[in-house]
Amino acid sequence: MQLSSEPSELQEEEEAVANATGDVQWLDEVQPPHEFEPEAEPPRSKRRKRLLECVESSFPGEVPSLQ
Repeated sequence: MQLSSEPSELQEEEEAVANATGDVQWLDEVQPPHEFEPEAEPPRSKRRKRLLECVESSFPGEVPSLQ
């Protein structure tokens, strides 16, 4: 009896996955993926410098320079 119930559970799981991937594909059709991506990200060094400046301005004199 247990063996007959297992395939149906697996089938339900497969259908759930298929539905989930179907939803993702549908969203991609409605709104292209590039709409979700951020603008061109600055290189890591620029982001790091900007973050460091922000931290230094919040805690003046407490942050050792990492340059």
